[in-house]
Order: sequence, then C-alpha cells, then structure tokens
Amino acid sequence: MKISLLFPNHDLKFVKLGEESLHDIGMDSVINRLTKKESEQTYIRNVMSMITDDVANAVYRCDIFDDIYRNPGMRTKLL
Repeated sequence: MKISLLFPNHDLKFVKLGEESLHDIGMDSVINRLTKKESEQTYIRNVMSMITDDVANAVYRCDIFDDIYRNPGMRTKLL
C-alpha cells in the first residue's frame, strides 16, 4: 500500500474544486506568495484543489505544508 503525506486517510472522500472556486477564495494569491517557481505553484494548486470536510485532515495538511515551506532542502528533494 502506498503512503501519501497529503492524502493519509484513504477512507476520506475528496472533492476537486474548479478553477473558478480557487480564484474566488484567492488561492492564486496564496500560492504566488508561497513560491515563485511555476512547478511548485502547479503542485500546490493541484493538491489544494482536492478538499475534504475532515478537520483532522486539514490540520494535518497544514502541518505538512508548514514543514515543506520551512525546509527548502526537503522541498527541493520532494520535487
């Protein structure tokens, strides 16, 4: 079985947000402030467009993104 850092619970139902919804919540602005690299922006956009209503998953994802954001060496290695 594959282990995913951003999708750890395979029992959760995720829904993909459309581009219009991502624009409406200002996700482009957030992503542009996180990184200037287009490849990283695309990756973040793809992950952040998959949402679930599970609070524990949202907190977990925030922790993962915080770790990746604060550790450029890890970010480079993951990409």
